[in-house]
Amino acid sequence: MARPLWIPGVAILVIALFLSAIVSVSLPLFSAMDIVRVTAEGSPTSDAQNGLGKQNRFGIWGVCSFTHGDDSECKRLGLGYEGVVGTIRLDDGSRDLFTLRSSWTRGLVMHPIATAAIGVATGLSFSSNVAHLLLASFATFFAALMTLIAFAIDIALLAYLNHKMDDDGVIEVSGGPGFWLTFTTLILLLVGGCTVCFGHKKASGRDTNAGFPMNVVRKLPFMKKDEWA
Repeated sequence: MARPLWIPGVAILVIALFLSAIVSVSLPLFSAMDIVRVTAEGSPTSDAQNGLGKQNRFGIWGVCSFTHGDDSECKRLGLGYEGVVGTIRLDDGSRDLFTLRSSWTRGLVMHPIATAAIGVATGLSFSSNVAHLLLASFATFFAALMTLIAFAIDIALLAYLNHKMDDDGVIEVSGGPGFWLTFTTLILLLVGGCTVCFGHKKASGRDTNAGFPMNVVRKLPFMKKDEWA
């Protein structure tokens, strides 16, 4: 078994699984693990009048609102929720509340799906069997594909809110910790998948050579003259 490559590959997959699981749990259980944050730079009075907190955090399962103080309110709304993001300026110069529709949050379910795929790949990688390592490498790249899709959905959500909330710098839209941890998980999966794949190739090469040792050479007797005398 190619342990110098196999052990780091397993460790990388375990870390990727841990990070992806935290992102999948998301808020309101982990209020800091959101995908997108919308921060209003207005005064506390104007925020209170609009019924908004200073910062709204959008996760996979719900929304958390934070005021200028330590007060916060988190709501578990479920998959495909709708939530008030902030106020936007209309064409006539007035302002109105903007609500994020479920069509933009329903795709966030890709995060727990990717986590399940990473779990399968991690479980297969613990085996020392060459065939299981081959399956683990394929499963890892599949999990990386699922994570890439989830990250693409996060980028689309961030770009959409950034476009809608563009208000001369009064409202700032940024990626939350869940956004960046997803990107980190994607990188880890790509590295871990290559590591497990190379470990499989090295292990399979050793198994093949084990059946035909090259260091044992049989000397044929026809080279000995005394046997032909």
